[in-house]
Amino acid sequence: DARFDGVQLRLRSTLALWRQSRVAGVPQRVRVYPNFAPLARFALFSAEQASRLVGAHLKRRRGEGTDFHQMREYRIGDSLRQIDWKATARSRKLISREYQDEKNQQLVMLIDTGRRMMAREDALGHFDHVLNASLVVSYLALRQGDGVGLFAAGGDSRWVAPQRGMAAIDTLLRASYDL
Repeated sequence: DARFDGVQLRLRSTLALWRQSRVAGVPQRVRVYPNFAPLARFALFSAEQASRLVGAHLKRRRGEGTDFHQMREYRIGDSLRQIDWKATARSRKLISREYQDEKNQQLVMLIDTGRRMMAREDALGHFDHVLNASLVVSYLALRQGDGVGLFAAGGDSRWVAPQRGMAAIDTLLRASYDL
């Protein structure tokens, strides 16, 4: 938070015989956010492209998620663990189970706000790198429909319950701007 007092004016008479100081306007309290421009550039990319930009390596695993999706005929390359032996016995041909990746997960970003996070290696401190990384991951998760929350502990403490939808990134920014 920052406090801006009114504008200070120094007035001089036309003949420079006197000077007067005045304060115009009322004091205001405003929130000063860190530079989140790196986060904004991910809005232009798809979720998959943005994940690759932050260093995530996507591994295609056809049909190996955690939620059951469907039964289908066995294809070369399917794992033996995917074969449904009861369905295979009934239909007298190999049948595989296909799974899909879980949707609608809830993520909670845990951030350490202790004094050891104030160490610096470059222009940004360790805490700033952690905060930027957690906001980027949160943004990508929200774009895919997951719920994201925040828990900060160690120094200053904050708790934001997991929320869905792109408006949740604003909630996370408001909760973490002054950490």
